[in-house]
Amino acid sequence: MNERLDPELMALYDKLVADETRVNLITEIDFQLKSYKENPDLFILPNACKWMTPAIEAFGEDPEGWLRFIRRVRREFPKRSEASKALAEVYRRVDSRVDAQIRRARLARAVAACIDSQGHFADARVEKEYATRLQLLWTLTRKNRLISLRRVRGGTLPHEAQSDLFETFWEEIDQAIEQKQLPHPDELPKLIADAQRFHLQLKG
Repeated sequence: MNERLDPELMALYDKLVADETRVNLITEIDFQLKSYKENPDLFILPNACKWMTPAIEAFGEDPEGWLRFIRRVRREFPKRSEASKALAEVYRRVDSRVDAQIRRARLARAVAACIDSQGHFADARVEKEYATRLQLLWTLTRKNRLISLRRVRGGTLPHEAQSDLFETFWEEIDQAIEQKQLPHPDELPKLIADAQRFHLQLKG
């Protein structure tokens, strides 16, 4: 799922994917984004880094967007290339740094999408319960996919294969949220029970 990029950000994207040797620029951008996040009020982009202004403006407050951008750049290179491996490492670092923040934001978007498509919850308690159950369903589904892939591959997975699986999983979730294709609150208990039963079967 490729988002439409504004012209300046698209120009930066084209610069990054034009040559494998330029992927190290992603690390430089990430360093400045991290600096911005630590102190946005005092942040000043160095003159030598003005070329990355579109990325700072687009992703300074949008870590999810930054991760999607890194994934998009990575897909321009062969999976086993040095560029792809380097970008996977940056992705893991960013994901680890902003994981909790991103998951809270994703869950909030999911709840908002559910309200938008299925109507308001009866009260705050029911809304919180929906969010908790949805998070549990996501966790179980992700674990089940990981165990299933390990079985198919015959044991432990390389870190890159796990990263690919998780990236694909969260892309699917993001797409479901965007398209407002989320489970109804009444469906969640059964979906969770099915996922738990499947998890026990996989582990057994």
